Amino acid sequence: MSSYSAYTPRSGAAGLQGATGPTGPTGTQGPTGATGPISWVQDINQDGSSLTAWTQESGSWSVVTSDHFEVTTAATTINRLRYTTQVALSTLVFRADVKMFSGGGFGAGNRVAVGFDWDGSGGGGGFVAMECTGALNPSSTGRIYNEVNMQVTGGATFTNHFNLDQWYTLTVVVRNPVVDTYVDGTYIGTAGAFTTENAPIYPFLYVYNCHGGFKNIGSWHISLP
Repeated sequence: MSSYSAYTPRSGAAGLQGATGPTGPTGTQGPTGATGPISWVQDINQDGSSLTAWTQESGSWSVVTSDHFEVTTAATTINRLRYTTQVALSTLVFRADVKMFSGGGFGAGNRVAVGFDWDGSGGGGGFVAMECTGALNPSSTGRIYNEVNMQVTGGATFTNHFNLDQWYTLTVVVRNPVVDTYVDGTYIGTAGAFTTENAPIYPFLYVYNCHGGFKNIGSWHISLP
C-alpha cells in the first residue's frame, strides 16, 4: 500500500512595493529658539588727552593736565566739539565724564552736555545737558535738560542737583525717538520726541554759558545683523 505525503507549496517571489501614500499633516510647531547675543561695537574711546580725533566747531578747546578737555564760553554762547568721524545710529550709547567749573561771573542758565543725532550741517542735533537754571548754582537748581533740536526745540527736564568742580559720568542711551539718561550709573529719566536727522551721525560735546570739562568719552552702537 503506497504512503501519502502532504504537499507543501513553495512561497512565491515578493511583489513590487506599492505606491507611497499621501503625506500626513504637519506637526505642531516647536518652541522658539533662544535669542542670539547682541553685539556692541565701540566707535569712540577717548580719555581726553588729545584733540586729534575731534573737530572744533566753535570755541577754543584745549587739553588740560593731559587728561581732559576744557572750554570757557563767552556769555550766553555755545561752544561745540564734534567727533570728526561719523558713527552709526543703531541704538547709540554715548558717555562722558563732565564737569561744570565755578567762577567766570556767568549769569543764569549754564550747561555741559553730550550731543548726538547731528549730520554736521547747521545748528541741529539733539543733546542731553547737566544744567542749572540759576547762575552757577546747580546744588539747588540743577537738572537734566533735553533739547531735541539744538536752539530750536526744547524737551523734557528732570531734577538732578549736582556740585560745581566735580566730575560726573553722564550717559545717554539713544533709542529714537526716545533717550534714556543716567548720571553716575543712576537712571534719571526718559525723554521722547527726538528725531533722527541722518544716520550715521556726529556725536559732540557742548558747553553753554560756563566753563566746562570732559574726559573718558565713549560711544557704542548695536551691530546690525
